[in-house]
Amino acid sequence: MDYRARRQARAFSWLALTGLWVALAAVSVGWVRWVWLAALGLTWLVLHRWMLSPGAVPVLTYHSVSGSTEWLPWADGTSISPLDFGRQLDLLGKLGCHVVSTRDLIRARQDERVLPKRPVVLHFDDGYLDNWVAAFSLLRERQLPATIFLSLDFIEAGSEVRPRLDEVEPGELEPEDLAWEGYLNWEEIGAMRDSGLIDFGAHGVTHGRTRSGPGVVTMLRSGNWRRHAWLQWAHLPGSKVDWHRWTEPPYVPLGSEVPESRSSLVTPEWSEGGSESQEQFEQRVLSELQRCRVELEAGLGTPVDVFCWPFNESSPVSRRLAATAGYSVTTGGRGENRPGEATDVISRFHAGDRAAGWKWLWLDDLAFRGT
Repeated sequence: MDYRARRQARAFSWLALTGLWVALAAVSVGWVRWVWLAALGLTWLVLHRWMLSPGAVPVLTYHSVSGSTEWLPWADGTSISPLDFGRQLDLLGKLGCHVVSTRDLIRARQDERVLPKRPVVLHFDDGYLDNWVAAFSLLRERQLPATIFLSLDFIEAGSEVRPRLDEVEPGELEPEDLAWEGYLNWEEIGAMRDSGLIDFGAHGVTHGRTRSGPGVVTMLRSGNWRRHAWLQWAHLPGSKVDWHRWTEPPYVPLGSEVPESRSSLVTPEWSEGGSESQEQFEQRVLSELQRCRVELEAGLGTPVDVFCWPFNESSPVSRRLAATAGYSVTTGGRGENRPGEATDVISRFHAGDRAAGWKWLWLDDLAFRGT
């Protein structure tokens, strides 16, 4: 049973028992009603600690923290506003949580060290520019550590360090005037590394997908081709940082089939003319994992031994190849980072806003507390 199933089982049990005692109290009279109400109170007391499930270490995963998301076609599921992100950081403090680094979590799990009470770890995937503009600004104000996972083909060239939210003087710039589109460059990455708050992990080279079978998901249309940008990326070796500026699909035209797919790091490529062999698949994946680590270490000047699987997809074969490539820890777990779980796998939980499908700060705060 993975962590989602356990959470659902706890919630269902709590609701079922609460509903039972409330129903029995409603149909009872006199002192019997008070018995059922007392049972309800006792249930809440007994199940409270079980519902909180102490001992786990939540690793909250973010992607984009942006004041302008029009450029990102999957922003609804991956982007959070700076306002909401700041509220969540403050809420962690109000809940008595202590934000610790990924390195602290790894050492504690491997060496059986004790972490501070209510530890939480913060992760950011994909290396969006807004991680510098907004996320780092908000983390820096509160002196909270985090890890950003980078994909090589999505690191921008250039040495211009773009303005951050915490550098904007009142009346100088409005938040919407800041640069939000695109990805981090090496200067911004270096500045965050030098702060001592942010460390970096590997997220692959291409962040790509590959056809995994004969099925077709949909057809490529003007309204959806950006959401299926991986089809274009597959035909573009090297840097892909300008993909969001394309006005039309440059490689796979509209009207083409969108095949069923999975992360290119976990499945052999399928084709009607002959699929990738297991040996070819393992050689390709190992090569990408090794290249990612070597080039990131050269750019960062620090060791990179944590790998974050794109799309949170992994497999036993991919994990073995990651270990061969020099990574000591990977993400993609389905547990809760508890004692007794595998110490070379980190389990994570996506954090965001729009819990109701639209912005509602009160409900988003409540959902974050539940998370």
